[in-house]
Amino acid sequence: MPLETIVVSDENLYDVIIIGSGPGGLTIGTILAQQHYKVGIIERSTPGGKLVDIPVIHNYQPEPNIPGTELAKRFYAQALNADVKFIYNTVSNVVKKLGYVAIYGEDGITWYAKACVVASGTENIHLNVPGENHYANFGISYCIKCDHSIVKNKRVVIVGENEQALRGTLTIQPLAKETTLILRNENYNHDLVNELTALGIKILKNYQVLEVNGDPYTVNEIVLLANDQQILKYPVDFIFVEIGYAPATTFIHDQSIIDQTSRALIVDPHQQTAIPGIYGIGDVTNNSSHQISGAVANAQTAADAIVNYLINDFEKQREMEIRIKKN
Repeated sequence: MPLETIVVSDENLYDVIIIGSGPGGLTIGTILAQQHYKVGIIERSTPGGKLVDIPVIHNYQPEPNIPGTELAKRFYAQALNADVKFIYNTVSNVVKKLGYVAIYGEDGITWYAKACVVASGTENIHLNVPGENHYANFGISYCIKCDHSIVKNKRVVIVGENEQALRGTLTIQPLAKETTLILRNENYNHDLVNELTALGIKILKNYQVLEVNGDPYTVNEIVLLANDQQILKYPVDFIFVEIGYAPATTFIHDQSIIDQTSRALIVDPHQQTAIPGIYGIGDVTNNSSHQISGAVANAQTAADAIVNYLINDFEKQREMEIRIKKN
């Protein structure tokens, strides 16, 4: 059986590739690049991660009461000054190949790294109902903070039961022509729900979303199922889905390093996964504090572990994997 091969060059080979550019990803990229490693960060959207969606950050002590966009710019500027390379793409898979970590992009490009850091954070949980994917760009949003300004004089439905959904409804109510909150279960803040009711917001309790319909480019109906199994077709101009977040690990196909309950990346106290050369930091991991300071601390811990791996273990690991493949 012929030994598999990989083709590496100055274009596609890095010492370390980081997937995601939130505060953790930008921090570890800066730390490693300052130590003269060739570092690339793959980002599918805007550097800064969810920082850019937060109006003011109050609990990051080095920069108290700073706008999220401003903090994101500072992390990004530090990474640029350290000569981190930014790659704007979407990752579809991460696997080990002959000692290297192969990172596949959705457009067919492959990058190779001696070590890889997964810092992809979390992604919005979807309803997973017919019509949702199509109207995600034509009347469905997963971020009230981002898109509340475009719903003026529209019939708006918010789907959710968490604190973020309830408080987001308070933001929408003064703007919208009509505001409806769909609570999918009983796990909500009852005092806040009473406050919303007093404001005239229509609340549908224990309803499930079955389908989203509309014209080709405009959502106009959400189909609901009540507890008594009655089906309600509800007219709507815009829908916010605020049902929480899950670790962004769908591009990791090796399930041995994924917690099957939480979908988080499993890492040890050094931020290492069970696969040599693959690390995780921040909200994507099973030991996340869900704080900016926690992601930054993870970054320093992982950076130390990666430097040790590159100096002492990478070549040994590569030789061992090649030997196994030959046999």
